[in-house]
Amino acid sequence: MTDWILVETEGGSTRINMGAISAYQVPKSGDSLLIYTNDSSLFEVEEKYQEVVKRLDLYFEIIDS
Repeated sequence: MTDWILVETEGGSTRINMGAISAYQVPKSGDSLLIYTNDSSLFEVEEKYQEVVKRLDLYFEIIDS
């Protein structure tokens, strides 16, 4: 089964396949999350983005140093 995340973007509720994510970034302003996908789509998450970062870090096995 493929993992998906549900995020709120400017366009509304958006489901993103985690296998399609090529990068994600918290901008220096620290008030949102940018998610880039393999097809060059960009999603900006402004609500509860810290929770999404934690889930993505676990999924991609990112170790906080």
